[in-house]
Parts: sequence; C-alpha cells; structure tokens
Amino acid sequence: MSEASPSPDAFEGIQLVIFDQYKTLTEGNSDPEREIIREFKLEQEYSQVEAVVCGTKWDEVGGEASYLDALVAGLGLPDSMETRDTLKSILQRDQAQESVVPEAAGVLQELKGRGYQLAILSNAATPQYTHVLQHESLREILDPALCFFSFQLGLVKPDPRVFDRICEAARVPKSASLMVGDSVRSDFNGSQAAGVAKQVLLDPRGEHADVHPRIVGLSKLLDLLPPMQKTERNSTFRL
Repeated sequence: MSEASPSPDAFEGIQLVIFDQYKTLTEGNSDPEREIIREFKLEQEYSQVEAVVCGTKWDEVGGEASYLDALVAGLGLPDSMETRDTLKSILQRDQAQESVVPEAAGVLQELKGRGYQLAILSNAATPQYTHVLQHESLREILDPALCFFSFQLGLVKPDPRVFDRICEAARVPKSASLMVGDSVRSDFNGSQAAGVAKQVLLDPRGEHADVHPRIVGLSKLLDLLPPMQKTERNSTFRL
C-alpha cells in the first residue's frame, strides 16, 4: 500500500489542526445513518439522512424523546413507539461499539507540545457521540471550547459554516488551518471548499489513491507537522 508523502514544508504556517472524530480518532465503524437507512429501507440520499440524524440541534428539541420525534418527522418514518424504540436501539448499539484509537492521545499530545492548537469537528448525532471528550487522556489534552459537534451546531459537514465557526473560535484564520479526517466529501473536499488551507486524508486501506495528501495512520501526521516557530505560536487571528 502506498501513500502520498508531502514535504513538511507544505504545511508551513499551519497553527490549527482540526480533527474529525469518527474513523479518525476513533474506531468501531460508527454509522447510525447507514443503519437507519438499512433498517427502514429509506430511499433518501445518505447526506439527507445525515442532515437529520446529526444536524438536529439537541438543545432546540429538548432531549431524547423530542429528538426521536424529530427523526420520525424529518425522515418520514412510521409514527409509532416501535419506530422510536428501533431508533433508540440503533443509536445505543452504534455509539457503544466505538472507542478511541490507541495512538490518538500520544499523537495529539505531541502535536500540542509542538505548539499547534487542536480542535474537533464531528458530525455527531447526540451527546452520547462525544467519545473524544469521554476519554480520560484526550479530555486532558483537548479544549472543550474547540470541540464542535453537529448536534450542538444544528449543522453538518461539509456545510462551510462549520469550518468558519471552528476557526473563529480558535482565533486562527482558515489560511493557517489544517483539516484531518477520513471522509473525502465531508472532511477533505468540504474543508477545502470552505477555504481551509490544508487537508490530510486518513486512508488506512488505500481506497483513495487519487486524493493527496493522504496518510495510512494517525501517527504519520507527526512526519508532516514539525514544531511550530515561535513567531507562528504568537500569531493570532484578529476578528
């Protein structure tokens, strides 16, 4: 299996590293949208289902019961308790199988030590889908104020507004930001279209040979991102 190996010079000036959560910092193949499509034999596009499952704003619907109501209405599902029980079961089973990858804490700690700001931008269905903040080591490394989940925003990647918001929160311009994730559509192309300067695709199986740059494992990021210069560390984005 081959991977693109750009020079670290290609990432000069990067101050903020934005990570996807699922299939990037975690493993377990979490995909409630796919399970819901399969279970209810939906004909909608995946992105349409994702916009409802992950883009329903939790605070506005007011909790699990109202969230399930929103899924029933938004996806056109049979309006019954059986439907709600099935949805609840899918979500519980799906999030329970996910876990943080062993190398995540070490890689993020090293990047933080090199001077980079770290952020999370995740299409996540509910507050139970916050595995990186439930992980003791990552919780000590990450700033919760820079962990953005779609159920909080009411928006999903690749909506350009989510990339704007994370960079504004970090006070780092998009021109000095890097997006790392496994999804060509949501992470790589989405951030690129939104104006984020650099992208790295995590592609452990070599499924996207036409996408560059890509890496086969999270630790490979350390080869691309050298310690920041002091001038870069002291530079902030003026809103």
